[in-house]
Amino acid sequence: MELQKRYQNVVAEFLKRILEQYRERIDGVILFGSVARGEAKEDSDIDILVVGDITLDELVNISYPLLLEHGELISAKNMDKDHFNFLVKNGYSFIMNVLKEGIILYERFGEAFRTSRGEAQISKPFV
Repeated sequence: MELQKRYQNVVAEFLKRILEQYRERIDGVILFGSVARGEAKEDSDIDILVVGDITLDELVNISYPLLLEHGELISAKNMDKDHFNFLVKNGYSFIMNVLKEGIILYERFGEAFRTSRGEAQISKPFV
């Protein structure tokens, strides 16, 4: 199977599982890094930011079984909405790069992440 398609399948499964279990506590999910940019190599991990009221342990409970099933490492990071908004408001480089280069996989409230991007263009759909 083509590498990018393999990554797409794992990302889609991660998104499905996390929303099935925690949808009411998740404000958004953003794919970023080399997979989002289409520059992933065979040994790349899949970087995902989950914004909302979710713990790192809960993310591991979703991502670790996918590693065992597909052999792809998901580096999921969690951040609550207030901290995310603080970083955006203050222009922190990490979050600005995530918003500029990332692919929004899920938004609870419609355009919240897209409007946070300012001048950044919305990336092409991934899943």
